[in-house]
Amino acid sequence: MTYVELADTAVKIGLGALIAGIFSLLASRRAHFQELDRERMKRRERVIEKTAEDFELAYQTLSVKYERVLGLAAVVVGDKYRINAHDCIHSSDDFPRLHIVESRLLLLGLKKEAVLIKRFRSIAGDFERMALPKDGTQPTRDALNVKLEELFQQRVAIYDRISEYYDDPRKKK
Repeated sequence: MTYVELADTAVKIGLGALIAGIFSLLASRRAHFQELDRERMKRRERVIEKTAEDFELAYQTLSVKYERVLGLAAVVVGDKYRINAHDCIHSSDDFPRLHIVESRLLLLGLKKEAVLIKRFRSIAGDFERMALPKDGTQPTRDALNVKLEELFQQRVAIYDRISEYYDDPRKKK
């Protein structure tokens, strides 16, 4: 065996090994990036689930408080209404939880959804101002019902929007 034959064999073997190495590197790199994407989507899904749970807890608490105020408006009048409505509304403050939900959505880059949460907070604030007007009057049950329905519709809009990301987070980037 001459040096030329030896060099020829070494080049053939080395070239084959180099090509196989390059393809293995590319395949493992692609698998690594796919695994990272999969992990990112799982993490995002967990955060969206936690955010939805926190939002639902805040909504349920507000809903119970506001239903009590609505019931009061139907049966109690005068100063008794005002005292009881004040106690119902100020028994717990769920706006901080809504701020946390909003900030999580902003961290995920979901600005439009955060705006929906902000709108929800605004409607809840309007309800509370309507339930306890500064002039000491008592709100009508119908006006309170309209505001509660608006709050519910905003909740539905939030869940519709968030469910789009939950189904396929790559859909909206």
